[in-house]
Amino acid sequence: MTNIVECDPESVSIGDPVEAVFEEAVHRDGEPGSPLLRFRPISG
Repeated sequence: MTNIVECDPESVSIGDPVEAVFEEAVHRDGEPGSPLLRFRPISG
């Protein structure tokens, strides 16, 4: 299980190519957290 970002969920299918991206996490108190690994579809 992972998070797919930068697209509509309906536009992604199992087997579609994706690339790893890291999002900056921020704690509730505003302090920076560890980067979060996410995936986005490869456009092209």
